[in-house]
Amino acid sequence: MDLNDFKWLNKSEMTADEDRITVCAPGMTDYFNSPVPENGRLQKPQGDAPFFYTEITGDFVARVKAKPNFLTTYDAASLMMIHDENLWIKAAFEKSDFGTTAVVSVVTNTVSDD
Repeated sequence: MDLNDFKWLNKSEMTADEDRITVCAPGMTDYFNSPVPENGRLQKPQGDAPFFYTEITGDFVARVKAKPNFLTTYDAASLMMIHDENLWIKAAFEKSDFGTTAVVSVVTNTVSDD
């Protein structure tokens, strides 16, 4: 796939060579729709992490090798499929709050099930 076919949502720094792209995400960015209400209301969805994407229709296979730096808790790299801000899924390789690394998945249908 040609990188010229890709677009940015929340553009960030990126470098590319023959078989690798590197994207730097600012700290404290994420995609997450908290299921915990504040004052009886759901919080605004957080969708501010860099997202470099292309639109695909029909069946597809995605093959990704992710190598996050894991410098701080919740540092991650992820593969996401987004319909809109309330309907999306991601699989991430992240540094957990237990100090270990883990593969996590999040399914969001209005709220995230992290």
